Amino acid sequence: MCGTELRNWDVIKPRSILKLFGNTMISIKEKIRVFIMPKQLEKPKPTPLIEAVSQIPHAEVEALVHKIQQLESEKEALRLKFRRQRFGPLMIASSLLTIGAVALISSIVFFSSILAFIGLGLTFWGALFFFIKPVAYVRAKLLDSTAVPSLVAIDKILTDEACQGKGVYLAPKSEEGSRNGMVFIAANNEIAIPSMDEIAGGKVFLKNSKGVCLLPPGYGLAKLFEKELGVDFSKVDLDYLQKNLPKLLVEDLEIVEEFSMDVNGELVEVKMVGSIYQDLCHEVKKLANICTRIGCPICSAIGCVLAKVTGNPVVFEGDKVSSDGIEIQARYRIIKG
Repeated sequence: MCGTELRNWDVIKPRSILKLFGNTMISIKEKIRVFIMPKQLEKPKPTPLIEAVSQIPHAEVEALVHKIQQLESEKEALRLKFRRQRFGPLMIASSLLTIGAVALISSIVFFSSILAFIGLGLTFWGALFFFIKPVAYVRAKLLDSTAVPSLVAIDKILTDEACQGKGVYLAPKSEEGSRNGMVFIAANNEIAIPSMDEIAGGKVFLKNSKGVCLLPPGYGLAKLFEKELGVDFSKVDLDYLQKNLPKLLVEDLEIVEEFSMDVNGELVEVKMVGSIYQDLCHEVKKLANICTRIGCPICSAIGCVLAKVTGNPVVFEGDKVSSDGIEIQARYRIIKG
């Protein structure tokens, strides 16, 4: 009996030790897991994306999908349009040059004058396309529609202030603080020139000189003239204007069909025929203070240019438009000294 119990004890003892060891390891593993990742066990599970989307009403989901598809299609269309505008002329030029070069080489190999002429022609047109850049043209009616409101605002300011004087275009003086050319209209019917201190103050209504000081409506055009000619108007003279301004306005910018400038002492008379501002001038004629005081945008631009070239104030004496609106004559007076 004792021998049997001893044998059973020998079998049970290893099993109990193994079971106790296994339970101990499981307990240690659980404690390590809780100790290392306590916060992760406490975090709530995020709502799945599909479940969140399913909570949105079906109509809104369809509207958002449709909007995204529409924006993607517009993006693709704009990308293709930009690529065509950018690479279209370049591809044509490259193709013409390549074919022309092949034709010229073939003409040398086969002693063919026909291939030589074809190669020269294609090479010429290919090189020409490299220098051709697409230019966007805007209808004159659109330009007139954008310019008229600002002129109406200027006319209202001059009417409210009861300005009676002629417009005096002032040359820009960067060292005095006035970097942009201005036009001054006195309250009374006299030629008055404000001091540079008043102009540098940047005020529209000047108390000491009793008048209104504005940025001319032709200031932007005058800056464009400078940019196209590649010069600083303050470093040239009237002779330069008489020689280069007609070509700029007629051939380069195509603003007018004919242009002439006559300088007689202090008086400068300008004649323009076939201006693209014909319709605008017709509308401006209805404004009492524009044509008689500062001029339309093209006449104002000439005043800005004359003031900067001479470095002296320039008085706009007025303009005269033919009955059909084709011819415009403007007169300016340079105040020297």
